[in-house]
Amino acid sequence: MSATRRQSSRTKKRLTVRYGTEDLELASHTKDISTGGIFIVARTLIDIGTQIHLRILWSTGFFYGEGMVVRHHKIHHELQRIEDQGMGIRFMPPAEVVERVVPRHLREGGHLVLDCTSKAQVAHFIDSQLRHGVLYVPIGDPSPSMHQQVRFDIVLVFRKTQDRLVGEGEVIQLLEPDGTKRRDRSGAVVQVVSPEMLINRLKELLDV
Repeated sequence: MSATRRQSSRTKKRLTVRYGTEDLELASHTKDISTGGIFIVARTLIDIGTQIHLRILWSTGFFYGEGMVVRHHKIHHELQRIEDQGMGIRFMPPAEVVERVVPRHLREGGHLVLDCTSKAQVAHFIDSQLRHGVLYVPIGDPSPSMHQQVRFDIVLVFRKTQDRLVGEGEVIQLLEPDGTKRRDRSGAVVQVVSPEMLINRLKELLDV
């Protein structure tokens, strides 16, 4: 998206906002707002990538939500009287908030999550695992049992749309911690139901 198009989606709007990383401990106002986020005027800037809590005052009441700091607009202190310093905040959808606070391993009912962080990683999964009808999925506590029927999500976290494919299968092998205390080294090998369907869907999404 071009800078011109991005700017046109914003509306200049001064709204009272309380925000913070632990609570709504800070107060300021917005400079502009769009469907994707807001710009908060602030002398002290929170680190980019930080999740914050938001309470925005509208004419009809309060809006509560979660956001992430994605941009800093730094102004020399002598010029802050004529130009606003602040932060660009992206609104976080509920699903993303849940993903950040709920462990990314075994979910209720034997639900597993596999995050894919790059297109190359997806291609590797297809060639080395799914073509053979299996998939390795990280696990945590509690772990599934052998021959348990499980559901799993393949999440393309590197895409803005955060595409999610759901599959099913049977646990045919469990890999336990290797003594390094790294839980991400534990996993389950799942015999996948309809692996061809997952492969075709992944190819449609990524053209791999």
